[in-house]
Amino acid sequence: MSLLIISHAFDEHGICVAAALAKRGRRVVIWPQPQIAGTQLASVSLGKSGTYFSIESRSYRSNFFDAVWMRRHSQISLPEWVVQEDSTFAEQENRSFFRSIWSALDAETKWIHSISNYQRAETKVQQLRTALDVKFKIPETLVSNAPQEIEDFVGSLEYGDGAIYKTFYPMAWDEPGVVKPMYTASVKASDFTNHRVISAVPGIYQRKVNKLYEVRSTFFGKEDRTIKIDSQRSAQGELDWRNISVVSEYASPHRLPEDVKLKCLAYMEIFQIEIACFDFIVDERGDYVFLEANQQGQFLWVEMILPEIRMLDVASDFFCAHLAGSSLQAECSKTSLHDLVREELYVKIKEDLKTNRFVDTQDYKELI
Repeated sequence: MSLLIISHAFDEHGICVAAALAKRGRRVVIWPQPQIAGTQLASVSLGKSGTYFSIESRSYRSNFFDAVWMRRHSQISLPEWVVQEDSTFAEQENRSFFRSIWSALDAETKWIHSISNYQRAETKVQQLRTALDVKFKIPETLVSNAPQEIEDFVGSLEYGDGAIYKTFYPMAWDEPGVVKPMYTASVKASDFTNHRVISAVPGIYQRKVNKLYEVRSTFFGKEDRTIKIDSQRSAQGELDWRNISVVSEYASPHRLPEDVKLKCLAYMEIFQIEIACFDFIVDERGDYVFLEANQQGQFLWVEMILPEIRMLDVASDFFCAHLAGSSLQAECSKTSLHDLVREELYVKIKEDLKTNRFVDTQDYKELI
């Protein structure tokens, strides 16, 4: 009845799910990946007595965990004292060690999701290609770093719907007193004058879709929780609902059409994933246009703005189904996000994760 969560020390989703599952009688270990090499101690021991791995001196047999939630996979930076001549070697050794250590787990351990599926499902081009395979509509798209091709593509759309630019990964710039995130941006051919910069930074360019509204649908297995975001009622949300400062004023529960739900499930089956956050535009014809699907997307914010959509309970139910054994607590300990974050158990896990770089919910029995 145990789950290993691999993430980072500030991941609210991992912390909340760990606390919720602990209240249901499940044991959870959160293993935050080190951000800097040398700040976390870990080992794998293989021999006649069996296979064990340890994190910060806590040892577990290879068959201890029923399931692993690969929530976040971090890049490890080197400390400043590593000399330049040794940096390539040190980076390779850290990358190899922290990616291979999990192979000490038994083959029967359930992964949500495996590293290979995690990486494949995060590839933007593969997402769009798979969306076409399951018969979703997608915007006309060019993924490129070729300046002339980009300029021609964007120029061909200027007298129609127009074109937009998107990044492969989320990005934000820290400026004095403000953080400026990079969301969907409108572009025109005259923007591409510096070919050296364009060729050095590939991007995703798409035909702008005229929207009725946007949809966010989060799947845990075959269960979905979906919201409608009426972004076109806000000047901030014309291109991207994430620009809206108070999104709760524009969000409401929504029901996916059955054919769209079946396409989502077919998409997830191709990638062999069980969690996915789908983003759609509903266009002026009422068609669902696929934008992307994040296999480890954020979902608790939905419950924060619409408390009637119990995302934490849905996630906890999903993980309980993957853990061995049963418990009366699993049926009677459902908790709203609003209540959980005010409990001592949540506060203690969050504090300890920052200082100890490791959490095992067995250590909090007196709080459960």
